[in-house]
Order: sequence, then C-alpha cells, then structure tokens
Amino acid sequence: MIHFNSIDRCGSHKASLYRPYLDLSPASAGPFHVRGVSLAYENAARCQESEHIPRPLVQSLIFNSFRRILTRETRLPEFNIEFSTDLAENLRTPQWAKLTELTREYRYLSDPQKILTTNLLVKLCLYREVIWKNRHITPTDNPESSLKSQLAYKIAISRYMLDLDYGESNGGLELLKALSYECKKGTKTRADSLYQLVVYYGKIAPNRRLVSELEPMLTESTEALKGVVSDQEYLALTSRCHRSAAFSPMLQNNRELVRLKMDMAEEAALAMSRKSTLERLCADEILQPVYESRSKEAIWNKDFDLAESWARKSLKIDSQNPRSWLELGEILLLKSKIKDATNAYLRARSLGPPGTEIATFMAGQCFESLAQPERALELYLAALEIDPGGLTSAKGALRVAKLIGNRAIASWAESHLNSTQEIATKLTQNVNQRK
Repeated sequence: MIHFNSIDRCGSHKASLYRPYLDLSPASAGPFHVRGVSLAYENAARCQESEHIPRPLVQSLIFNSFRRILTRETRLPEFNIEFSTDLAENLRTPQWAKLTELTREYRYLSDPQKILTTNLLVKLCLYREVIWKNRHITPTDNPESSLKSQLAYKIAISRYMLDLDYGESNGGLELLKALSYECKKGTKTRADSLYQLVVYYGKIAPNRRLVSELEPMLTESTEALKGVVSDQEYLALTSRCHRSAAFSPMLQNNRELVRLKMDMAEEAALAMSRKSTLERLCADEILQPVYESRSKEAIWNKDFDLAESWARKSLKIDSQNPRSWLELGEILLLKSKIKDATNAYLRARSLGPPGTEIATFMAGQCFESLAQPERALELYLAALEIDPGGLTSAKGALRVAKLIGNRAIASWAESHLNSTQEIATKLTQNVNQRK
C-alpha cells in the first residue's frame, strides 16, 4: 500500500517536529518526549518472548489532549485518533502498521510484549486504547508479579492522565494509591506509583501532611531498587526521588532543605553515564527537569539572575521544549527584559504545542508593552484562533483595537468577549448546581 504523505504536504514544521505522534516515523531530534515515542516503538517492535524488558525508556508523559491540539494546529484532523486502528490505512507508515498488528494480536502477546506495546500506546497518548485493551484485567490483581505490576501501572497511569486532562472519573489516583501500598518495596511499580502521588500532592493538589507521609515511602522504595535495576536506571530513579522529595520541605517553607534535595537530585543526574547516544538521551532527560526545578526554586527565593541561569541550562539540554522557553520568558519579564522575553515567547509559540496559546498571548502582551499595538493585536487574534474561549486574549484584542482605532475588530472582539463571558457564566452556574 502506498503511504499518502499528507504530513509532508501540509508544510507544517510542527508536523515534522512531532511526526512520531502522527505516524511513528523515526525521530532523531526534537523534545525528549518525541524521541521517547521512537524509542518506545523500537522496543515494542523488537521485543522477543522473554522476561527481559529493554531499558532505558524515556520517562516523560504527555496529556491525551496534546494529540487533539497538535492535529488542530497542524491542520491534520485525520490524525486525531483515540485508537491506533482508527488511523486510515492509506496514512499508515510501516511502523504504524506494525503497531496495529501488535494491538490486534494483543491478547495473544507475552507479558513483556504487552508491557512494551502498552508503553508505546502510552507514549502516543492513546490512553483510552490502553484501558480498553486491558479491560478484562483487574490492575491490583497479583501485585507480587513484577511483570503484572508493570502492566497494572500502565493501566493506572492511563486512567490518571485522562482524569487530570479532562476531569474524568476513571479512578486513576485511587489505582496509583492501591499499587503503592500493595506492590513489594523492590518493584519499580511501587516507586513509580509513589512518585506520581508525591507529585500530585506536592504540586497539583498540595497537601503537606500527605506529602510528608509519602516522601519517606518513596525514598525507601527507590533505595530498595539498588541492585534490582541497572546502575544507570537507579541513578535516574534516585534523581527523580530527590527532586520530588523537595516538595515536602517546600510546603513547609524550609528553603535550606529544598536546596539540599535539589543538590542531591542534580548530583545523581550528573553521575549518569553519557557514553552512548542513547545513554546521553536518557541521562539528559533526567537532568533537564532538575534544572527546570532549580529555576523555580530560584524564583521562589526571588533570585531572578540565578533563575535565568538555571533556565538557560535547561534549554541548553533541550532547546526544542516549548515549556522551557515559556518559563524563560516568565523569568525575563520578572527581570523587566521585555524584548528578550518577547523573543522567548515567540520561540515557545513556534515550538508548541503544548503552550502555543499562552505563548502567543504573552508575546502579544510584550508587544503591547513595547508600544507595538499592531503586532500585539495580530498575536491576540492568533491566540483566539487557537483558543476561541480565551477571555484574556479577547480582552487584549478589544483593548488594542480600540487604541489603534480599528472599529471593525473592536466591534467583533467586544461581541466575542460578551458571548464568551456569557458561556463561561452559564458553565459555572451548571457546575455549581451539580455540586
């Protein structure tokens, strides 16, 4: 079958950058999570029946909505799918055809093959397919089995990501809690589940008491993996553990202990081997969020020069990560470097998703501050094209359109703002009524 190359025809650099998400074409560059998709495919395609799960694996997770946003921004709606077999046959590369072969034969695969196939689906943000393919499995059954528990974690994380993304009730958090208590200390599943819980209660839904209880459990579970996993993976898990452990002292406003935890996270990440290209990829993927966290730590301490230094170190490792450019833009604004912040936001806009809308809006804010209202208006309208419900972008467009005397756009922006506010009010009322 001839592959109809609609991705190349669309002419979008974003489609090229994030192509593995669309059709599993190989990636040798791009953000870590993009290269993680290609690595996950290689592992799944090469897996033989054995108890060995190929390592290393890139850790990063991306929300399911990323696929929807990516296909919208690249104008490739035909790639906006929830199941691998939903992709039209004339759009399938040989790699995608291999994936559909694995998913069709999923029930007959060995446990290692199931785990690696599921991992690939997770990397592709196809969480609903993970849940469906494993619908006959009770995730907390047989927690003593390392292979079974790894598969259980993939199911739990799929439910959890959908819950966070869309406010659904798939029980992801509850499953992670169950796995963290029922799995043995020397299993990676226990450490992975505890890590997700520490991040949730440290960052997403801050709870000082729960983080204080979970952090020692995570540390103990991570230390129990020494000798169980490779030295390289143990250093990665140790760095991750120390980085997340900083949430507990942060919530207690213990700045010195936060610094100590982050020093330990950085030390472990720097100790990882970087001899091969693959080792460097996986080591840098662990080091980059350490620098990102250290930048946030410096902002917390109001040391904006240090924050900028850490942010630039993060970008030196992964210069194609839009989130890192967004964070640099925020720091530069705190330092009143508006022109430099503008360039950072424009860079983030060119690399998104995620974050394209906020990067576009913030670039508009910067141009407005630089007394360039026409450019600001262009960006506010571009942000509204990405997210029509963006109230701040609509307000910015209305404000600037009035300033430059563009009555047509001002009239449209005012009408759009009023209708958007009305919809937002009704949605809020509906939510309150359900409560």
